[in-house]
Amino acid sequence: SMVESAANAEAVNAQFSNTYRDVSGGGIDDLNKLADTYNILPERLKPAMSAVQGFFLGSGSDAETAANQTEKAMNLAANGAAYYDKSLEDTSGSLKSFLMGNYEAGDAIGVSTNATKIAEGYNAAYGGSFDDLTESQKSDYLLEYVEGVYAANGAMSAGVDEADSWGNVIGNAKATWENFTATLGTAILPTVTEWIQSLSEWLGKVDVDAIIAGFQNFGSYLADVFGPTIDTVKGI
Repeated sequence: SMVESAANAEAVNAQFSNTYRDVSGGGIDDLNKLADTYNILPERLKPAMSAVQGFFLGSGSDAETAANQTEKAMNLAANGAAYYDKSLEDTSGSLKSFLMGNYEAGDAIGVSTNATKIAEGYNAAYGGSFDDLTESQKSDYLLEYVEGVYAANGAMSAGVDEADSWGNVIGNAKATWENFTATLGTAILPTVTEWIQSLSEWLGKVDVDAIIAGFQNFGSYLADVFGPTIDTVKGI
């Protein structure tokens, strides 16, 4: 509905603003750059960017570092989605899961690996132990690891090459419709919200026990009045 679309849009925008509140420009520059590069409406990018940025912040990265990591992750997600013919939403979710250490999620984004291979790859490239890295440093290497796979198989150019693909066009069309209904719903959302709040307050004051007792008394009254008549009819 229009109201639900407006409420969802409001929540998405609030989440994005809160997640990027400590980033220069509020993340808008990164958002628009990704949108322009891959022909993806900003509204489609915001939920995924917020989720990934939030993950990096929770992993110990400062706001600007997390924003840079998120930009890299979203570039990978956009290319992976195009190359493997998956939705941006699903691909970014699988990539985030992979970055969290769930390496089996890599299968969904074309990265078949495990903890041993990752540790060996890090040691070969930089020496030392992958396990000794901070969570933020681990994320940096895992992003590099995925990028290496995509560079090798040609996926890194897929997002731009397939910017006008059917799947992307349909995704944008759905987002455009959501934006349209959200815009219409925004005009009536405050009124509907106020009405629902008033209704909730009224319902909270209703004496439910009294209503139940009233129905019970009414039922007893009906039984007393019509019970004998019904018994008589049954006996005929």
